[in-house]
Amino acid sequence: MFDELSMLTHAIHYNNMWFNDNEFWEEGDLVQSSCEKLAAAWKKLLAHTDEELGIDPEFTRPGIEALLENFDEMLNDDPRGLGVKYPFQWRP
Repeated sequence: MFDELSMLTHAIHYNNMWFNDNEFWEEGDLVQSSCEKLAAAWKKLLAHTDEELGIDPEFTRPGIEALLENFDEMLNDDPRGLGVKYPFQWRP
């Protein structure tokens, strides 16, 4: 599950056309609820220890946390000036 969620997050972060060109961006709409669900999945997954996840605590955990921080920043940068926030509370 860790690998799949990592790759999904990486893919939608760096190929973010879905975020910039969609019709479901408003408060409470599909983009916002999808971001909340993705964050909830990360929160649940990262509540496990590195050993349980089978990841390296020196590189993998800090790397995925950096990716999630960057993704959170992208979601809340608001470059289009829409005034909509996309909650991404991923920390356990």
